[in-house]
Amino acid sequence: MVGIVLADARAWSEREQRSSLLEIAHESMGAMVTAYPIGIVWLDGKEAQVHEFGATSVHSEHIFPYRSGGDGSAGDDRPPPATPSQRSRYFRDIVSAMDDAERVVVVGPDAVRVEFVQYAEQQAPSFFDRIVHTSQYPRPKHGELLVFARAFM
Repeated sequence: MVGIVLADARAWSEREQRSSLLEIAHESMGAMVTAYPIGIVWLDGKEAQVHEFGATSVHSEHIFPYRSGGDGSAGDDRPPPATPSQRSRYFRDIVSAMDDAERVVVVGPDAVRVEFVQYAEQQAPSFFDRIVHTSQYPRPKHGELLVFARAFM
């Protein structure tokens, strides 16, 4: 375990006040947080939680299968997209959101996760080549994905 050495009490106080995903990433990954971005995505048929993080930044985004105007808002209770074009657009948006990630972990329920990985293999081979792990994973709570990614980096 990597300990954090703080120079003075003020630095500790400032650190305690922060509650960002970056802090969670640094605490969970310790010295393993690298200078290049690492990405993790949890997805099901209704949403994708995408996180890219590196040594100094975290980018988090929620992506929905439907777009704005009642077809992509977080409160939308429509079923998952049924048409291939809707599903393809959803997967394409996820891949685009992770453009900067050099290593990617993909987790979520089996059916959609497997379909997404197959999409990546066929339609986005450079993204597919960056996938280092994929597995079933329940709906995460705040910060859990970054902690989970630690085992694969």
